[in-house]
Amino acid sequence: MRRITNLERSIDRKFDRKMAKKINSAMDPMEQNFEEQMKGMGGGGGWKTPFFFLLVVLVVFMTVFYKKYRYLTKNHLL
Repeated sequence: MRRITNLERSIDRKFDRKMAKKINSAMDPMEQNFEEQMKGMGGGGGWKTPFFFLLVVLVVFMTVFYKKYRYLTKNHLL
């Protein structure tokens, strides 16, 4: 019985070592690729500019719309 238990432990250790090597060898290229892509992104602040631009366009549109509305109400056209 003891011999079987030792054999099982030995097989488990060998299996764990081999799987750890395979997992590490598969993860290394993915980690390297991820690091290269993060370097190429330039800080990740590129989402702020489009939203700022959209906000400015929206404010200008609402201002023009409000002025036109006030003009029409003052002239009793609405």
